[in-house]
Amino acid sequence: MLRIPTLTTAILAVSTLIALPSWKATAEPLPFAKEIAAFETRRQESPPADGSILCIGSSSMRMWADRMEADLAPLSLVKLGFGGSKFKDAIAHFDSLVAPYNPRAILLYEGDNDINSGMTPFEVARDFLTFATKVHEQDPAIRIYVISIKPSTKRAGVLADSLKANSIIETLCLQDPRFVFVDVMTPLLGPQGELIADYYVEDGVHLNQAGYDVWARAIRNVIVPLERAHEKE
Repeated sequence: MLRIPTLTTAILAVSTLIALPSWKATAEPLPFAKEIAAFETRRQESPPADGSILCIGSSSMRMWADRMEADLAPLSLVKLGFGGSKFKDAIAHFDSLVAPYNPRAILLYEGDNDINSGMTPFEVARDFLTFATKVHEQDPAIRIYVISIKPSTKRAGVLADSLKANSIIETLCLQDPRFVFVDVMTPLLGPQGELIADYYVEDGVHLNQAGYDVWARAIRNVIVPLERAHEKE
């Protein structure tokens, strides 16, 4: 179970993040070029309506695509999941993933692969802030729903770091009303914080349909009421 961060924790978290080196682009060819090009082709052939919600993230977002619209109905979604990605990839491809659109909100899932690659929780949270800053430089009104890092049986060894990254990002979300933290970690764990193997496909990383039932319910219960409330404003 995630603890509610205190104000002191929030101040320390933000101070630490500010002190970390910022993510920087390199001259090397960007990964995921094929996937990003496919998104661009789809956008040009069938432009989404202004005010849609961009669904950006790694394979857990991509593998949700077939049922995402039903799970989050009646929201208008643009599906931009690309497997294996990290926050740095969402940042690197910002000009294709976010800049061409006019969204009202972003539903974001990264951090899972980041932690598994050896990044620290503070580095993951720093990269979330970098991405969020770029979003709000484009449009300060865009809401960002950041999905917590989920648990997985294959990555049990990094569960503690995932929990810490989630706690830091949740703390950051408490500091900005445009950020909304969506906890999928807690409902995917057992009552004692144990991993539930029945929620995963054979690779032990990705969710099966039972796992996505839990994931989707947790996300829907947050984003749909809030977005429908904004429609009435």
